[in-house]
Amino acid sequence: MDFQSVLNQILVLFFTLIVGYVARRLNVFGEEVTRGLSSLLLKVALPALIIDSLQQSFTPKLLKASGQILLIVFFVYLFSGLMALLVGKLLKPPAADAGGLSFCPSVS
Repeated sequence: MDFQSVLNQILVLFFTLIVGYVARRLNVFGEEVTRGLSSLLLKVALPALIIDSLQQSFTPKLLKASGQILLIVFFVYLFSGLMALLVGKLLKPPAADAGGLSFCPSVS
């Protein structure tokens, strides 16, 4: 994708946002229509966009890269969990704070 096509897509999105904002401010769309459009976007359009963006042709190279990423993520979470246990043991926090201090390093 070149710069010009990305810029065009951003400008179209920006223009659409401005038109929607002005239309709402001028009460072109009522509260019920706004709720309906938001629901349509969140429940139909956004999931369809996500599914469409994930459509790639399968190749052995893609499978290998996915497996490598899965292994890396597994070891990162394993390391984070061990660090969480270590932090909990080293700091010796009060019982009320122990769960939070053990949980934070495992998800950050």
